[in-house]
Amino acid sequence: MKNIDLHFFFEYYGAAVIDFEIDNQHHKFESTYMGENPLNALITALWQLTVKSNTIWINENGEEETHDKESYNLIWQNEPWGHTVKLVKDKDILHITITYFSDTERYNDQTYSFTDTETVLEVDTNFNDFTSKVCKEAIRALRKYGFLGYARSWDTSYKNEDFPIAKLLYLLGSDCQEKDDDLVLSDFNKELKMLTS
Repeated sequence: MKNIDLHFFFEYYGAAVIDFEIDNQHHKFESTYMGENPLNALITALWQLTVKSNTIWINENGEEETHDKESYNLIWQNEPWGHTVKLVKDKDILHITITYFSDTERYNDQTYSFTDTETVLEVDTNFNDFTSKVCKEAIRALRKYGFLGYARSWDTSYKNEDFPIAKLLYLLGSDCQEKDDDLVLSDFNKELKMLTS
């Protein structure tokens, strides 16, 4: 299992870089506004994996079960090349596979076909440690760019790249309480402290 440090920055308007540092070697992956913001996508993926692994499912026999192994796929798109990222959570282990592609075709806005693929990074790490590092890097990015600056650095149209603050707060440990009138509340002051301490 490897220790991974993570760094995120905007290289220029509409282009971001995620840099994985493993054993003093840097693996830099770029993504442009042609696809998803890579940090947003990573936060969303970790949130999904956390929610799924914390969910108790009822199987066809009416018995409770949990899913120890879950996966999530991302695409960090440049034009026309990019990288696919597959995250597989198996209990406390996160398996990361990043594959380069030279071109892609999109079908029905959901299905992709990739050409000239090559796996460029495959590593196992501790899920909680990696999630913690992503959260710290996300907070560092917010402090550097601000909410509005972060959104505008990615896309001036603000079409769909607001920072996923609720998902980040969930990963940081914020929780909600349901009230009698069907309202769901969280502690705003606690959440602000999580972001600023």
